[in-house]
Amino acid sequence: MGTRKLIAFLILLFLVIAGIYGIYLVNRSRLSAVNTFDECVSMGYPILESYPRKCITPDGRSLTEAAGNVQPGK
Repeated sequence: MGTRKLIAFLILLFLVIAGIYGIYLVNRSRLSAVNTFDECVSMGYPILESYPRKCITPDGRSLTEAAGNVQPGK
């Protein structure tokens, strides 16, 4: 009976590790798909209210909004 429990535990452990790895892969591909400020905003990542505005991805990348030639205060 001890061998059956060990096999069941190993199978369960494998499934948990595979699930965690699968979630990691999905999140990694989702992050690499963010390449513009607008995509970053649409994903709901935090926006720094500077001029021009910046959006920060969870992996630390900073994407800056295209502000054009408008100067603040004019």
